[in-house]
Amino acid sequence: MKSGVYPGYNSYGGILARKKQRRFLLWLLVAVVIILALAGSVVYLLFFSPWMKITNIEINGLETVDSAAMYSMIESAKNETIYLTEVKPQSNILFFDTKALRNKILSDFPVIKEVNTSITFPHKLVVSIKERTPFGTWCFISECRYFDDSGVLWGQALRSSGSILLSIDDLRKSEEQIVTIDKNILEPIKKTIDGLNTIGIKIRKVEIPEGEIGDFTIYTFVGYKLLFNNSSDILGQVVILKILLDQKEKEFKPEYIDLRIDGRVYYK
Repeated sequence: MKSGVYPGYNSYGGILARKKQRRFLLWLLVAVVIILALAGSVVYLLFFSPWMKITNIEINGLETVDSAAMYSMIESAKNETIYLTEVKPQSNILFFDTKALRNKILSDFPVIKEVNTSITFPHKLVVSIKERTPFGTWCFISECRYFDDSGVLWGQALRSSGSILLSIDDLRKSEEQIVTIDKNILEPIKKTIDGLNTIGIKIRKVEIPEGEIGDFTIYTFVGYKLLFNNSSDILGQVVILKILLDQKEKEFKPEYIDLRIDGRVYYK
């Protein structure tokens, strides 16, 4: 018997191979279409449909901050779009960047001390605000601003003196706007005020002179001035002041009492 190659054999195998290839390509095309459809559905659900979209914003704790300005800021953050698209990922409650919002609020509103956010699925964003409590007014040469007990400055205040808020006149020149008061200046003043309160002396205002480094002057409601220095033993000097006042008659009305040097007191 003669051996040889049957012409139809390879042709049949090639047909089967091509059928398998077409079937594979068809299934691949179907899979790609399904994947694209699913991806498109997910994108639509996340960024274009009402599902999980922030529709309710609640802000608590506002006292002096304009609520309209706060709502406007949150709406702007919520409606930010991806570059050259109409996609707004922040509008979806799953992707809203609460940390960025918190930092933005604290940066734009110095009067706000704390910001807490919470999310109630599927549509509600709650922003809880705690504003700073004014400790006094800090008046520079050109303007007065409120400050709290940590020294943070904000807003605009009227120049005044009285017992409701502590008034500090800062006569030093500064070319830059001060955002926070130096603790080395504020803390001794606070300590002095606390000490004077314990001996019954009420403060009208505090003045920081332009030239003398570390010095500050306390104006009292009884008429005379008290001179202190940041580097001195403040509470020790207050004790010395009390001893002096106890020794003097009620008619004792000096122009000033100098307590800038530890262990000593001078008056005129």
